[in-house]
Amino acid sequence: MAAAEDRILDAAETVFSSKGYLGGALNDVAVAAGYTRAGLLHYFPNKEALLLALLERRDVRLHIWELVVPGMSLADLCDVIENRMAELKSIRMLIQLGHIVTAEATSPDHPAYEWVHQRERELRTRITDAVRLSQERGEVDRDWDPEVAAAVVLGSFEGLETQWLLDDGVDLDAGVAFIRALLLPARR
Repeated sequence: MAAAEDRILDAAETVFSSKGYLGGALNDVAVAAGYTRAGLLHYFPNKEALLLALLERRDVRLHIWELVVPGMSLADLCDVIENRMAELKSIRMLIQLGHIVTAEATSPDHPAYEWVHQRERELRTRITDAVRLSQERGEVDRDWDPEVAAAVVLGSFEGLETQWLLDDGVDLDAGVAFIRALLLPARR
């Protein structure tokens, strides 16, 4: 990615993570990046293209698709999250950006609606597979509906992040350990 595009995406990250996509103006991003609106539009044809590029870069920087990979159990997922906790805490703005855009994108007319829904579906699918593997290994109750469990697991981790964003006194490490103990009581 060109240095100019990175500078614009850095500015968009700052603007959208504080004002949201709907509240952040393209002019705000241009000024923060040191460009005119026309200069910014040379690199990104519109605000929607800028947002989608920013979201893709966010997931790459968060290594989101390395959190839940095929063949991973729920215990493996908890291990990965626990091992990456310090890194995740250091990129608060990226976490905040994701939560703001996800909340905004619950509306079907939001430009990131499809992107957010596909991403959440893929995460739930991968966690569903992790639940099934954990069931096969006898690590979790075989009576759990894997799809329901995956939605609850994803919601628990995302909800914990939301609580931390609202109050940085919320202990993410203890929260992840608590989620692990609830999911895998025999593996304490």
